[in-house]
Amino acid sequence: STGPSGLTLPGSSTDNAAVRWNGTGGNSIQNSALIVDDSGNLNLGSGNITSTGLMNIPTPFCRVYQSVGVSYTTGVTFQRVYFDSEQDDAGGWHDTVTNNDRITPTSTGLYMIVAQAAFANNSTGDRAVRIVHQSSGVVVTQTIVRATINNACRFMCLGFYQTTTTSDYFIMDVYQDSGGNLQLNGGSNQTIFTVVRLSS
Repeated sequence: STGPSGLTLPGSSTDNAAVRWNGTGGNSIQNSALIVDDSGNLNLGSGNITSTGLMNIPTPFCRVYQSVGVSYTTGVTFQRVYFDSEQDDAGGWHDTVTNNDRITPTSTGLYMIVAQAAFANNSTGDRAVRIVHQSSGVVVTQTIVRATINNACRFMCLGFYQTTTTSDYFIMDVYQDSGGNLQLNGGSNQTIFTVVRLSS
């Protein structure tokens, strides 16, 4: 059939299918297997994505850190870490002032969470770090290390995968029992908390 301005139309179409040009004349369109539903989800059918150049598909993520060292009390159960600085937060998942202990993803999905704690030099007792999923209060993962090496910064890093909804958030806690107050080092490569969205 013929549409406005002499545009040649296909005899039928698939609901929500993307429209493609048919030929090089610029006056004929055709149906396609590419489906975009009402929620914006893309379905390629049995097709593949190919590219002759570099594809840059942004992945939503948030990376925050403690800008200065903070002293943590010995022997107290897990204590919350607060993050006053951001390295990346394009999605607005974190606030450096209000509730700055948490990263709150804005979309339901599967996420990777990584926590790194950098304690000051000390060879006494244990160090621990954990990731907690709120509002459930479930400890996603945690690790404990015996501080046996002096004159070396005690880096501890752990990660996990977790599904979450828009009402949930993630927090990072630490523990130490060195026998006295011990600093958790600050800086963009020291005490860091990262959340990355992997899929819906």
